[in-house]
Amino acid sequence: MIEIGTVVAVMVSAYSIEFMAIIAATFVLYSVWTFIFTRYRMRFQRAVGQPPRRQPAQLRDREVLRERAHRNELAHERHRDRCAGASRASGPCAR
Repeated sequence: MIEIGTVVAVMVSAYSIEFMAIIAATFVLYSVWTFIFTRYRMRFQRAVGQPPRRQPAQLRDREVLRERAHRNELAHERHRDRCAGASRASGPCAR
């Protein structure tokens, strides 16, 4: 606040009132512009950040598929480890 007060004091003492009015109007317009378009942009940012309505079901389906693939991979590894030294002619390790 001290810096802003100092700058305003110097500008009031050094420049004409018309120039100060132009600068003040510029700051007011810039503030209004920033406020309006920040709120406008925040609506879109919130929309992007929010999950779509179908996403929870899709996430759940994706997790189920990932879990199923992981279980299949583990079963395959157990089968491979169990059949590593077995004869392939007969039994559960035969193809």
